[in-house]
Amino acid sequence: MGAGASTGKDAVAEKLMSELPDAPGDLHHAWAKLDVDKNGHLDKDEFGEASKALGFNLSPEELEKEFSEFDRDGNDKISHEEFVSYIQAQADKIGQGREQSLTELGIEDLTSLASLMGPHEAAQGFKRARALVKAKPEVAMSPMPGSGWLAVHTLLMMDTPKGTTYAAAAAAKPLIIELLKAAKSCAQVRILEGGTCYAGHLPLHLAVQRGWDKDVVHAAVKAWEAGAKTVDVSKAPKKVPKVANLKTGRWARKIGEQSGASPDVMELLPHPRKAKKKELGKPEVEDGLLWTPGSDEKLVAKAVADFEAWTKNGGKPPTKKKK
Repeated sequence: MGAGASTGKDAVAEKLMSELPDAPGDLHHAWAKLDVDKNGHLDKDEFGEASKALGFNLSPEELEKEFSEFDRDGNDKISHEEFVSYIQAQADKIGQGREQSLTELGIEDLTSLASLMGPHEAAQGFKRARALVKAKPEVAMSPMPGSGWLAVHTLLMMDTPKGTTYAAAAAAKPLIIELLKAAKSCAQVRILEGGTCYAGHLPLHLAVQRGWDKDVVHAAVKAWEAGAKTVDVSKAPKKVPKVANLKTGRWARKIGEQSGASPDVMELLPHPRKAKKKELGKPEVEDGLLWTPGSDEKLVAKAVADFEAWTKNGGKPPTKKKK
């Protein structure tokens, strides 16, 4: 390594954080300066130039190491979402100094997250919203004005981090996870009842259907494990069913299969089958269904194959060949 600032693990991230102003859109403004050719990602040349501008003169080995810390999917490109997510993760880890009080953040009197959910707050990683949830977990169950949804629903309905129309979703991920940890009962609250989903959507269903990653899905499963094993009716039943109907029902894993969820998400979702008569009454049998872990090798292999088929078909369900 030549002259310039010394490096260690996450050195570039830490330097970037120290250079960023505490203003709305700081991460996004920083990205705009780094992404010189405006193609939506940083290659190693751009990353190298950015490192030099921060005072680092990295050897090829050091550049490779620092670059890989940002490039989480290993495709030799740093996306906007990877950049924002990693910088925010480092900010959480090192704390950026002591934790500010609610009074210092100007939110000591708030009893709802409603005013902390806009673009201004998203640009700063929902810093104040997360602080409020940690100090006052009950705000996670406070309905949003107008929609009546909880904050977790509002965030899950954003375009996901793999999308391109709302990069704030990357900043929302830590807040979603914090909400599900702070008030686990919010994982049981449904929205959008009726229509194609008579019972409504659980947060887990939204997370799977809208393409959130395994961390968010895992948080939803952990908050209410029964939600992953809940079989909903797809339309209003004429009578109360004695057992769950796998053919017409709707559950988390089925939603994942229909929406092309990634294999690591599918591993988190159990797979049901109708229990045999001799199995009925056993603890693992619920509503006449026997659930097997989503990490079963055959199920994972199928998930990988399905995901690849979706990818090859441009993100749409592959057309089934007629027999």
